[in-house]
Amino acid sequence: MKNMKATLFLGLGLLALGVTTGVFVWARDSYPGCFLTAEEARKRWGTETFSAEVFRTAAPADRAPLVWSLLKGPEGKAFLRGSMEDIQNQLGTPDGLFHNRSLPAYKILAPAADGALDWNLAFASNADGRVVDAMVWRETCP
Repeated sequence: MKNMKATLFLGLGLLALGVTTGVFVWARDSYPGCFLTAEEARKRWGTETFSAEVFRTAAPADRAPLVWSLLKGPEGKAFLRGSMEDIQNQLGTPDGLFHNRSLPAYKILAPAADGALDWNLAFASNADGRVVDAMVWRETCP
């Protein structure tokens, strides 16, 4: 009976994880616009060690080199385990946009000379308000 409960608990946990992951994969595929992977962001903007303090006070163009470290570096991985409230407390008031206006987003690059919209760093959370994804997005593709 004890093993059955543990197996059921593990199964439900894996199901919940699968559903959550599936929702965000679906979300990226279903939103219009362009997404960048962490590697694409690194190639475009380089890398600097992520610091919430620097990100909060920097101009959007100065935030761009911090993106790879936030998404893939040890500093960012620790940061992304927090809550949405933690994100906003540490990064400040969101100043960007995302297709789903309920997700906080921060500008990471000013609009291009060709009129293309700025890139944004958006965060998604689960039902408990824990961050489950961070994505680089803009409304139109070049």
